Amino acid sequence: MTSDLEQIGEILKKYQAGILVKPGNARDLVKGFIKATQIKQPGKKMAQRAYIAAKNNFTWKINAKRTLAEMEKLNIRFVGDK
Repeated sequence: MTSDLEQIGEILKKYQAGILVKPGNARDLVKGFIKATQIKQPGKKMAQRAYIAAKNNFTWKINAKRTLAEMEKLNIRFVGDK
């Protein structure tokens, strides 16, 4: 369970990998806890989806490749690169 904030919210929604609550909303947080206690098996499935999504899409290596690809599109080079 996490606050529904920008990127993390988008990722969890896309992969159905968590329970999102409104940031700073205590009532929504309590509702999230209640929901979490009522869906034991789906909770395990959410955790598995989160793990697989992170492993396949959000490792340091994958993020570095994406960053370098974007830098190449912008013709940005490191000092010493030819």
